[in-house]
Amino acid sequence: MRLVVLIGLLGVVFSCSHSKESDDLVDFHCTPAKEFITSLTYLRQAKSFKLSEDEMRKISSRVAKGCHNSAKRFINTTDLLVTARLPAKASVKIALDISSGTDEQSDAFTKVFKSAFAKNKLDLNLPESVDIAQQIAAMIKKKSENAAEDFDQLVTYCVSRSQLNLPRTYCSQLAIKLSLSNEDRDQGIAESFIDNVEFLRNSGDGPKLSTKDALKLASDLVSISPSAPINFEEAYQFAVRKSGLGMSR
Repeated sequence: MRLVVLIGLLGVVFSCSHSKESDDLVDFHCTPAKEFITSLTYLRQAKSFKLSEDEMRKISSRVAKGCHNSAKRFINTTDLLVTARLPAKASVKIALDISSGTDEQSDAFTKVFKSAFAKNKLDLNLPESVDIAQQIAAMIKKKSENAAEDFDQLVTYCVSRSQLNLPRTYCSQLAIKLSLSNEDRDQGIAESFIDNVEFLRNSGDGPKLSTKDALKLASDLVSISPSAPINFEEAYQFAVRKSGLGMSR
């Protein structure tokens, strides 16, 4: 029996130590044995999960395939969701997906989930919060690395009583739409969007638009590129300046 377990572990090590691009290249940063042991130890201590030894070993083997830091990603995500009262088995299933990704995706999932679920932010229900967090985490790999930070900043700005103080349902839709629309991997859109909304609503040099109109225009601008709002502001100020085009506001 011990030999069978050892062979199984060696199989995990062998399968995880090869690059996804080529079977001839070894990923020396991969630590599958450590990830397997860490995950299995964690699950054995989590008595409330009520998992069998066989289930725990299968889960740990899957975690180990995520290579470096996969156990940490798995444990952090599981703890986050279980603490939020998601059933243990559902939490483990989602955490397995997160463990196979990157540290950046794991961090994004955590940040977005907290923003979506927290009562002082979006205060969404558990399934909605998980769904949004998974969408943004997937976005990190495919498009913008700034999606999670954008989402958090946009939510804070939108729901804050000292800022827009808008309904949470609207803020959720706005934050999701904008954070998922940015395809610029190097530049976030939240700061540019927020600065532009403030320029359009409140600046003495701006057009003094209503909040509704400012949000629509700023959304249209950042959907072009993160730098579009700045270009608009420069063009607008030149257009209304007497030494510029002398146009009315």
